Amino acid sequence: MAKEIETKFKVDSPDKVRRLLARHDARLVSCVRESDRYYASGASRFLGVVIRLRVIDGGSGLFTIKLPPDGRTEKSFKIRDEYEIPVDDAGAFGDILAGAGCVQWFRKEKERETYSLKNAKVLLDRLPHLGWYLEIEGTKAAIKTTAKKLGFTMKNAIVKTYLDLFNEYKKNRRRPDLRLVFKR
Repeated sequence: MAKEIETKFKVDSPDKVRRLLARHDARLVSCVRESDRYYASGASRFLGVVIRLRVIDGGSGLFTIKLPPDGRTEKSFKIRDEYEIPVDDAGAFGDILAGAGCVQWFRKEKERETYSLKNAKVLLDRLPHLGWYLEIEGTKAAIKTTAKKLGFTMKNAIVKTYLDLFNEYKKNRRRPDLRLVFKR
C-alpha cells in the first residue's frame, strides 16, 4: 500500500507548462490515452472506496483501490491510501470484476503526459469538456516546490476529483446528459 499525496491546478496554456518542464529538466515518461472505469461492489461507493480499472491505450492497464481519506484531505492536498497493480489485459480484468459482482458506474477518458521532475510525478491531463489540468504527486514539500517551478501557487490548488469537477460542469451548464469521454 502506498500513500498518495496529490493536488491539481487548472492549466490555461499546456505549451507554457511543457516549456517550464523542459527548463527544469523534467523527463517525459509517457504520452497515453486513458480510459478510467469506476466500479462499485456492495457499499464501496457510499463508504468512499474507489475501485478503478484504468485502460491504457486500449490494452494493458492498472487496477487501483483507493481508501477513504479519513479526514486527511487538506486545503491544498488530497491524501489517500492506495493499492495499485499492473494488469496485462484490462478487458479480461474488467470481465473478472463483473463476474465478481462489481458494477461499472462511471467512465472517464483523458489524454495524459507523465513527467518525472526531481521527487515529483507531474501529470499534464486533457479531459473532454473540462480542458487541461496539471496534477502533481509526491511529498507535500515536493508538490509545493514543483508547483512553484511551473508557475502555480498553492492557493490555486484543487483537491476535487475530475468526477467532482465534471459534475459541477454539467450542473452549471444544465447538461446532465454529458459524458466525460472524447467524441469518436
